[in-house]
Amino acid sequence: MKLLLATLSIAALPTLAMVNLPVAAREWIDPSSPPASDEWIDPSSTPASDEPFVSTSIDAPENSLSQKWHLASAEISSEVAILSECNAQLDRCSSPAAIRLLKILERARAHDGFAKLAIINSGVNAAIRYASNVPQHGIGDPLPAALAAFTLQRGVCTDFAIAKYTALLKAGWPLSDMRLVLVWPEGAGESHMILAARHNGQWLILDNTRSAILPDTKLRSYVPLFVLDHLGVRQLLPQFVGAQSRLQDRRISVMINR
Repeated sequence: MKLLLATLSIAALPTLAMVNLPVAAREWIDPSSPPASDEWIDPSSTPASDEPFVSTSIDAPENSLSQKWHLASAEISSEVAILSECNAQLDRCSSPAAIRLLKILERARAHDGFAKLAIINSGVNAAIRYASNVPQHGIGDPLPAALAAFTLQRGVCTDFAIAKYTALLKAGWPLSDMRLVLVWPEGAGESHMILAARHNGQWLILDNTRSAILPDTKLRSYVPLFVLDHLGVRQLLPQFVGAQSRLQDRRISVMINR
């Protein structure tokens, strides 16, 4: 299922040019954001970034995306409370979806760091079957919730990413070390949502398209667009172009996989 954001002609993706951007979607992008460098910068040669993909960030304007994320954040907090209640009295838990997610968390509980991430990533990837034919959602529809995805046991990238975010939050991963990231994969016809988790100062990417967890610096084909976290929604300004320059002058539809 896909949530349409905008259709735009991009002269240079890092600047997210406003050419032909429909009125309904212009509020998502800050047109004053500066362009990225036109040369590739080796991420290993740059200081550690507080954002994934060696990016800086600016607050996104108040708009439908930030409003949707505000509602989704409240839903995530509510579901973490449900998971805590079910965990305390598993025999009285009335949510099969919560029990399925708690089983993944139980396997991860004895582990720390990368091992915890790997167990949650593989567990959620196995629990939800990717299905592109789930009902379409429009701009005004809410972002998905983890327990809804575990109830349906199918979904697309946003379902996977938010389920992992919820699971890590319940597992005690620091909020400041988690980001939902909206990226544009090189050669794709739509955007993609992943979860970035910081461990030992490095951003690691949990992705429904692969079982392996890779550092963000290894995923040069992903152009970062936005992050969503406990602080809100921010637009990312990558310090490198790499894949972005290869997407110049291409008319594309910006979409979130729900």
